Order: sequence, then structure tokens, then C-alpha cells
Amino acid sequence: MKTPMDLVIFAPLLRIKWCYNNINNGFSQSASKTLLVDLSAINKTTSGYTRPLKKLFGLKTTFHTLIVNSRYGPFKTVIDLNNDGWNDFCYRSYGGLNCVYEEKQPIALLSKVTNSFGLSTNINYEKLNNVNYTSSASNHPIISTTPQLNLVSSIVVDTPTGETNQVNYHYSGYKYHLDDGSLGFESITVTNPSKNTVITTTYEQDKDDLIGSIVESNTTVDGVLAYKKQNEYQLSQPYSNVKNIQITKTTETFYENNILTKKIINEYSNYNQYNQAQKIVESKSNNFDQSLVTTSIGQYTQDTKNWLLNLPTKLEVTHARDGKTTTRETTYTYSDGNLIRQTIQPNFNLALTTNYQYNAQGLVNKTTNTDKNGNTKTTFRTYDSFGKVTSATNTLGQTAYNTYDSQCSFVNQSTAISGLKTKFTYDSLCRIKTKTLATGEVITYLRME
Repeated sequence: MKTPMDLVIFAPLLRIKWCYNNINNGFSQSASKTLLVDLSAINKTTSGYTRPLKKLFGLKTTFHTLIVNSRYGPFKTVIDLNNDGWNDFCYRSYGGLNCVYEEKQPIALLSKVTNSFGLSTNINYEKLNNVNYTSSASNHPIISTTPQLNLVSSIVVDTPTGETNQVNYHYSGYKYHLDDGSLGFESITVTNPSKNTVITTTYEQDKDDLIGSIVESNTTVDGVLAYKKQNEYQLSQPYSNVKNIQITKTTETFYENNILTKKIINEYSNYNQYNQAQKIVESKSNNFDQSLVTTSIGQYTQDTKNWLLNLPTKLEVTHARDGKTTTRETTYTYSDGNLIRQTIQPNFNLALTTNYQYNAQGLVNKTTNTDKNGNTKTTFRTYDSFGKVTSATNTLGQTAYNTYDSQCSFVNQSTAISGLKTKFTYDSLCRIKTKTLATGEVITYLRME
């Protein structure tokens, strides 16, 4: 029994040559043909758990397989079999023409987060369409296509004032290399209607190992450019199977009323084998012809035994302005990854050494400053079980205290060194409600609900 089967083949990811029963010859990215099959189509349905999370909630995924016996020959493509907007997979095998699709269950997509005060962040998704996606031109072997992806379309955040803050996402220029695969999006735009701001981020699509790296980011306010940042990169290969992406230069420009007001350029060089730039030059300038150049040269830990990498052990910072330069050197000492000693200008009469002591929580509870002549000044801190400061003692032995609200973990009473107390209360959303001064004066905060 021969059964005609109509297949609409849309193959955006590869070029397919059709030579089936002399139906058609040539290359096409889109073809609609009738395939005469040898046997009736065989439908098969299976189901199972595709991931532990689905098994935990008892959600099975159902797979539908359509097998059609036909002539042999190389064939594979993606196709929307059931018109659900998702790509399905077809291929030719000894059993005939096989097509598989699954019932999508997007339970793995985070859609809402609600905090303890009832304020929610809602994340909305949409498949790419003419509203949230702009395509670009193809240039063989790179083709432009609209991927069947379910991506974030907007994020809506509740605010304590009862209003919402929303940002919308727009995607552009998804490209695919016929040999190397996906090149990702050319740009993503985030729009905040309430603030009338638009942030457009452009990504690398041309250089193989830099694919997906941010090339440029622009921010406009009321349609006028306010900020731009551009990045430049290089690749290093410290080992035969390892490549590091290293940023070499960033350029930030700030504008007011379309006039350039400030520029900041950072240049990174002398990378070590653990991808840390050991020299950074920052150049600042403004539209008043003022400039400041700061050069930082550093030495960093490379302790592979304890895996303590790129902690600074010595920094030399030089500031240059109007032909004058000043340089300051700082050295650092560590224990188990914690900074225990810092010395500023170690070889000068104005050298200052700071020693740090830690409690069982890993928080600094004692700091001692020592000058070149051995004079010391020590400060102390204590903490509660949540790591919040409960007392601070200065170098004269005078102590200030804090206590905290059990609901919000904010300070509800602050006792100054003088013994004067300031008290605070908060509403159910942890916004300050009242402030009582040491004089007894009460300041009440009111909000429009």
C-alpha cells in the first residue's frame, strides 16, 4: 500500500540537495514536496523522565515518533512537524524516513520570584517573532535565521510603593555557520519604558574563539546617547588545550545633550599564566582638557598547592597629572587566603603596616596599625550570629553599639560613643517608619500608598 505524505521541509541550518525519485534537483533552504512511501506511516509514542527535576514532580515527557519506509539515501533536517513552533528532527535510516518530536513542558523556566514581603519579580517568555526579533542578512557560509527559542521577553518587578518596574527585551541577528555552528545573537536590547532608557549590547560573531564576547554597549535616555562602552580582546594559549580570552582595552564615553563630557580608557597587559593582567593603565579626560593617568603594576600569588591564585602581593600605583607624578607601593601578606598584613610605602619613613585578626566566622575583629617607629593603634569589632556588627571600639578604647530588628535585620538602636541612643522602627516592608533621636524628638516617615 502506497501512501502519499506531504512534508514541508524548512532547513535554515544546512543546505540540502533533493534527489528523491527525480522529484527535484538542486539546492534549497526551503522545499515543499510529496514523498511517495513504500509502506504506511507507523506512529509510535513513548514517554519517560528526561531530567531529575521532572521525575521529582512526576512529570513525564512524551515523544512521538513517525517512521515511514522509503528509498534510502542521505537525509537529515529540522522541521516543525506538529506546527507548535518548535523544531523537530528528521533523518533517513534503514527503517525509512524517521521524524521525532516531543511535547514541550517548560517547567525548567523560572517565571516568578516572591520575597518574604510579598513583592514579586515576574519573568515572561516568548518565542522569537516579528515583534521581539530582527533578522540580518546572510553571507555564505554564515546564514541568518530565526531560531525556535523561548527567550525572556520582559521582566516585571514589584516596588514597595505599589508600582511596577518593567524592562523589555529585543533580540537581533541570530547567525549560524554551516561548519562551526551557532554564532549567537548580534545584539540584545533592553528597554525600560518608565525611565525611557534603552541599553543595546552588541556581541562578537566573527572571531571564532571570541564568539559571544561583548563588543559594545550603548545607553540612550529619551532617545539621546548618554553612555557607551567598547571592549577589545586578545587570545592567549598558555597550554595546548587551553585558550584564555583577555580583555586588552575598554573605552567608556559619557555624554550630556549629545556632548562628550568624559572619557575613561583602561588598557590591560602583561597577563600571567592564570589570566591576571599585571599592568593596568587608566586614562581619564574631560571636555575641560583635564586628564589623569593612573598606572598600576602588580605581583600576584600563584600558589597552585593551596589554589590561591591572583591575590595581590605587591601593587605599585603611579598617578600622573600636569607633568607631575606620585607613586605609592603597597605589599600584602595572606594566611589561608585571608589578608593578614598590608604595608603602605614599606621602604619609607611614612610606612604604615596594618595587621588583621579574624574571628571564627572569618570576620575581622581586630585591626592594628603600626608606623615606622613601632607606634600602634588598635580597633575592635564584635558581631552577631548573622555577621552584623554589634560593637565597634576605636583606638581610644571608646565603644559604639548596635542592636538589630528581628524581622528586617536592620539597626533598631544605635548607641554612640557618648552614650546617646538613636532608635528606629520599620513597617512590614522593612521601610523606615520612625526615627527617635537622643533628645526624644521623633521623626515619622510617611509614604503615598
